[in-house]
Amino acid sequence: MSLFVSATAQPAPPDAADCVSYSWAGAVVLIPADPDLSVDGGTLEPGDRIAALSSDGSCVGETTWDSTGTSLTLWADDPDTGQEDGLDEGDPVTFMAYPPRGSGRRPAEVTFRFRPSASPDAGGFRADAVYVVGTTSSTELQAQRPENVLRPILPNPVDRTAQIPLSLGAAAEVRVDILDALGRRVATPFNGRLGAGDHALPFDASGLASGVYVCWVRSRGRVFQRRFTVAR
Repeated sequence: MSLFVSATAQPAPPDAADCVSYSWAGAVVLIPADPDLSVDGGTLEPGDRIAALSSDGSCVGETTWDSTGTSLTLWADDPDTGQEDGLDEGDPVTFMAYPPRGSGRRPAEVTFRFRPSASPDAGGFRADAVYVVGTTSSTELQAQRPENVLRPILPNPVDRTAQIPLSLGAAAEVRVDILDALGRRVATPFNGRLGAGDHALPFDASGLASGVYVCWVRSRGRVFQRRFTVAR
């Protein structure tokens, strides 16, 4: 079972509120500015919403396409809620593009073609995975820079202080947020510019209650995440 499955019907566009998940941030789909994809009956246009739908039609993530590249988070089911509010391991996902209201265009099914080095495997959804959509620009494929990497938080579990190990292939603006189990931002350890290379960003967790958190890093239109635990 692949990550992408064809939709048997065109579901109604989910409201934005329906795509705001309070479950775990599960996996990330990185979509470049020149993505290798096919859209049933048309093309993506700026302002289109791309929604990820589970097999029952529930919205499990969304983003807005603006032709400069974007990322889409696939939300995992939170086992503590007692209800299905995200994806389980192995679940298939359908991607749909919804044009702005009044555009006269119809919702369309989107098929992404992923880079071989970062492609969904045959097992469907995987928590903490990063899926990278390929690009239609062959020159870009031949001249790829080293990928940015967010390594595991050290130590884990965290008591008072920790380090966020991050490697950048090129200098970039970087924002680091800490999210709690409900997806709320509880801290911003760093927001600024970093040079290319390896970094160990300090993080003071003394003000956080014990529990599970997600380190959420945004840089150059991409999102990286690592889950960690605060325990005292």
